[in-house]
Amino acid sequence: NQQYQRFYRRSHNGPHCSVFSMMKLVNILLDFRSLRIHPRFFWQLRFVQVYSLTAIFFCYPRLLVGLMQELFEFVSRNPMMSGVWVVLLIALIVTTIRSAMSPMKSLQPQEATVWVNRGDGVFVDIRNKDEFKKGHIHGSVSLPAEKIKQKELSTIEKFKEAPIVIVCATGMTAKSAASQLIAEGFSQVAVLQGGINTWRSAKLPVSQKK
Repeated sequence: NQQYQRFYRRSHNGPHCSVFSMMKLVNILLDFRSLRIHPRFFWQLRFVQVYSLTAIFFCYPRLLVGLMQELFEFVSRNPMMSGVWVVLLIALIVTTIRSAMSPMKSLQPQEATVWVNRGDGVFVDIRNKDEFKKGHIHGSVSLPAEKIKQKELSTIEKFKEAPIVIVCATGMTAKSAASQLIAEGFSQVAVLQGGINTWRSAKLPVSQKK
């Protein structure tokens, strides 16, 4: 309540404060994580925030010019650091684009469970047989990564059009196996983020049956 009262007072200090006040209100709403804002509503608020920031630059071009001048000064004074930031930014953009365009999904344990159950799919564990026996997701199929490389896929052939979630130990090797399955014509392939370790950390059940 105190935050909203401060927002109300500041928003009435003059017309020039309206855009800043809108951004402040969005930030206040986004800080209330306990409300568990729906993701769609969350991104709508983010859009309002970006739109407000854009409006500021259009309404106050001097502010944009000032920021650009400061940026150029920083680059001229710190060329090496600026170069590193540019490389990191490009890498981030490339990674984001590849992730968005990739047919491969990366799912949390709860998301993977819902996805598999809804589509009558399967978890495919690519660890070796000994690791599989020590503990695996109930109902998962053991298909070591070596067999996938050799294209021995008869055990999962019936799931070619169904959801498949690849499970490894830590989530590091699952992506290569998933890429191979996609190349072989499997249409719905995902990887379990963090592998079986994340599954166990989430206190989800594991089975030791063969």
